[in-house]
Amino acid sequence: MEDEQYEKMYWAMSPEYRQATTLETFTALFENDKRLNAGLADENIALEEKQVGADTQLRITLVYRNNRVKPREVTVRTTKTPNGHRLIESGIIPIDLENL
Repeated sequence: MEDEQYEKMYWAMSPEYRQATTLETFTALFENDKRLNAGLADENIALEEKQVGADTQLRITLVYRNNRVKPREVTVRTTKTPNGHRLIESGIIPIDLENL
């Protein structure tokens, strides 16, 4: 995540995700990804949203600090809760190479 606000991002995840994944594991995914691609320089959210049932789907382009790493377009799916939107599926989260 840009600015390395991993804990803030973790709390934006759905309760189900947080039950299955510890903050330490979540942070390690981003730290490992940062070592490989130098971390994110920017995230650009597409203006159009798509409703999928009660959820909202967004397209986001991830731009990395390392110029050799091409920008990557990912999909994010959110659900609205009393505490705001929570991520339920997110291509922003780096791949866990230990759990393929």
